[in-house]
Amino acid sequence: MTEQKNLVSNTRKLAQLIVDSKFQIDELNVAKKCFVDYLASAYVSRNEPAVKRLFDTLKNAGPAKLLGQAGTASSDHAALFNGFAAHYNDFDDVQANFRGHPSVVIYSALLALADGTESADRFFEAYIVGVEIAGQIGFQVNPTHKLSGYHTTATLGTIAAAASLPFFKRFSLGQTIDILSFAATQAAGLGIEAGTDTKPMHAGLAAQRAVQSYQFVSSQLTTNQDVFNNQTGWVKIVVGQELDLDLIESTWLTPAQIITPGIWFKRHQFCSAAMSGYDAIKQGYLQGINIKNIKQVIFHFRPFGDKVLRYKQPLNGQEGKFSIEYIAWQILTFGDVNDELFDSSVSTEKFQEMSYLFKRVNDLKNIAVDQREILVEFVRTDKSINTIYIDWPQGSPQNPLTMDEIYVKLAHALSIDENELFDILTAGLTSKSVAGLLNIIARI
Repeated sequence: MTEQKNLVSNTRKLAQLIVDSKFQIDELNVAKKCFVDYLASAYVSRNEPAVKRLFDTLKNAGPAKLLGQAGTASSDHAALFNGFAAHYNDFDDVQANFRGHPSVVIYSALLALADGTESADRFFEAYIVGVEIAGQIGFQVNPTHKLSGYHTTATLGTIAAAASLPFFKRFSLGQTIDILSFAATQAAGLGIEAGTDTKPMHAGLAAQRAVQSYQFVSSQLTTNQDVFNNQTGWVKIVVGQELDLDLIESTWLTPAQIITPGIWFKRHQFCSAAMSGYDAIKQGYLQGINIKNIKQVIFHFRPFGDKVLRYKQPLNGQEGKFSIEYIAWQILTFGDVNDELFDSSVSTEKFQEMSYLFKRVNDLKNIAVDQREILVEFVRTDKSINTIYIDWPQGSPQNPLTMDEIYVKLAHALSIDENELFDILTAGLTSKSVAGLLNIIARI
């Protein structure tokens, strides 16, 4: 009986935090930036063959819009498609404690269930709740969970997306407990899928599982009420540790995870673990270093800092998204990366011929999880050595992209006039209801 009391307590406390959440204006502003970035990430992939094939498979006469396509689908299929599409090119945002991609899972779930009558503020607040859950649990279970081989966008992302829905739809405390239970029992995904279509599918599946969890609760199906207990709950079974609910209660939204450690936004279509390396290599190129005058490039990471950059010898462009060597080769050869070279159909044969130039070592200090520290050492053919250190690359919370830059990112994804897009976004983002947000999607 004592065990049962403890089991229920953790999940009930977490659900109560979700139901009672209050927000600040700065959090809403970041949530809106994330929404625009999410649209950019979804629309940039709209013509990808894999995205088109999935569209043909899932489209039907359902109520939910499929982003970037002339069609609709059922709510759960829309969540799956939009999550897949928005994560397909790895152009989407990241949160450090989560160690995953929040917007592709949370916004895909929220949009799938939005009917337009809801408050726009409630929509963005629900997103903040999802980020908070991902960041709070992620802070406690990572890096162990991530380094053990799980894809956190699939695991924690399922729980985060599901947590946003009861707040958005004003579920009761009991229903919130139920949706967390349904989500946690489905939360899965392996990191080895990086560089394949299954990685973006993880994002779609996470959003779909969240929507299905909402549907299961709406159908009044029963759940175990103790999914986050510290004896047999999700964290204990999957990660092998206990969840500290006292810590979560004392830090909930103070500051919000969307603010601290905050959200990372990308300028190019590769893994965020390479963002600091990109900035360092680009600086080196601007200082006159190129593929013709280097003898070796040594990447210095902290221990496990390059774990997700799993490909030293990528066989195609899609694998190259997770290769600091391939990214560096592009910059040193062409002056910058070309996002078209990250396609699965692109051969890396020319890179392979020069891959001997690159080396990794893991000898930097183990700094805060929200930093992406790298030291790049350039050994030139004239035997001179240059070093460049980066810890907060452009796009990180301490070196952020502005809302205007995110607008431009979406404009480029759509090939639309920036002034025209600005007017569409301004009208939609200042709307009082979700109908205004849905109108953005209808007009672009």
